Amino acid sequence: MKTRRGTLARSTKRLTVRPLRATDFKAWRDAYLGAGEKQNEWDRSRRPLAELRPPSFKKLLKTQKLTRLRDEKVDFGIFRKDTGEYIGAVSIIAINRSFLQSAIVGYSLFPSHWRQGFGKEFLRAAMDIAFRDLKLHRLHAPISPKNVRSKKLAKSLKFRNEGLCRRYLLIDGVWTDHCIFAITAEEYLG
Repeated sequence: MKTRRGTLARSTKRLTVRPLRATDFKAWRDAYLGAGEKQNEWDRSRRPLAELRPPSFKKLLKTQKLTRLRDEKVDFGIFRKDTGEYIGAVSIIAINRSFLQSAIVGYSLFPSHWRQGFGKEFLRAAMDIAFRDLKLHRLHAPISPKNVRSKKLAKSLKFRNEGLCRRYLLIDGVWTDHCIFAITAEEYLG
């Protein structure tokens, strides 16, 4: 996908990170249908069956396109190159174009693809899009203090822990604390 800011897609050694397309419905639906039981409190791989139908997917695509055009949020699907499987999502959200030029990065991977090194690949691709194509200055990654794997991933990509924000995100009806990890364009681009 090409925009006035560049190509909003990246290819890594094993993955393609890009906005969803209408032709992705089957891969997207199959991923959610095969997700299995929830693995931990951060596992967002379950959706109600009613949400896994073509009208819901079309609505999702429309919403994603609208937020992308409004420069508010960019959502990406994560696809394996070897199988074409949809294995997760990464989003650049809460884009602030005022004097901050910042956004939040959020991500999730289906449990069957955990512990295979995909996180570093897709997050690096999203960072590249954020800093090179979207021309952002700063990315934040709010991470639960108990989510050791996600904190390790952020640190491996040079995000620094800037502190704890109390009652930062509303998750499942509860305000939860989060560590704020951050990186700037200068740190990423060198």
